[in-house]
Amino acid sequence: DFVVVVFRTLLFVIARVPFSFLLGLTFALILNSDYLPGRTFFRVMLFVPWAASSLAILMALIWQFFFREQGTINQVLALFGIAGPAWLRDPLSAFLIVVLVDTWFSYPFFMIVILGALQAVPRDVYEAAELDGASWWQQLTQITLPLIRPAVLPATVLTSITAFQMFGTVWAITQGGPVNEVGRPGATEFVIVYAYKQIFQTQNYGNATAFAVILFIFLFTATLYSLRLTRITKGAYES
Repeated sequence: DFVVVVFRTLLFVIARVPFSFLLGLTFALILNSDYLPGRTFFRVMLFVPWAASSLAILMALIWQFFFREQGTINQVLALFGIAGPAWLRDPLSAFLIVVLVDTWFSYPFFMIVILGALQAVPRDVYEAAELDGASWWQQLTQITLPLIRPAVLPATVLTSITAFQMFGTVWAITQGGPVNEVGRPGATEFVIVYAYKQIFQTQNYGNATAFAVILFIFLFTATLYSLRLTRITKGAYES
């Protein structure tokens, strides 16, 4: 159980963080464009998920309603004569739904960090690249991404830490399920969810304590790495 739970938690982190980064990068590039009309309106709308994260459990319950067997999505599919699946009873779809919902909550953090970093990049750098015939993709990969890296790396570590500690969203949507075999961890039973069940449902305090120690070691290591990246970031911007 220990190996399975840790593996699924790491898989969740690996899936969630890149999606959050890509969404945050995409929206930050759009909001940073001089050709976007009504930028203030779009900024407010794109910040909504982060504002809603203060009501994370309530919003997660709304998402759960969407994916219920008689929920909104299956009702829409029924209008087209399509029988909707039991989204939350299938291990793969339940896992992907949790990743989707938590990505929706977390991408605004990346968007804010990247948008701030983009606005610190001098415009004349892009103008010089355009004069040299650089395409949009070349400017993104050879100018934008390297220049925003000092800001993105610490944000990535912090996002990974929060993803590793995920509990509220998962519990509200699946409660760690679905479970294919009695006595085995569910498809979305990540470290914190598993520890919660060990303490409050099975009173297995030994396993819960072991998981707490492992979680502490991981978070302590990640925090030290984040502090190191922060110093690197500070040095990069000061230079």
